[in-house]
Amino acid sequence: MGRLTHFQIHVNNMERTKKFYGEVFGWSFQRSRYAASFIL
Repeated sequence: MGRLTHFQIHVNNMERTKKFYGEVFGWSFQRSRYAASFIL
């Protein structure tokens, strides 16, 4: 089976979402240098 490499989540509150996923999965985030509206 392949592995997940990309997905999008549409949210209303980006800071709350980053906090949630950071706490649950240990993820960190940064802005894309190619598209300012993308968070990686």
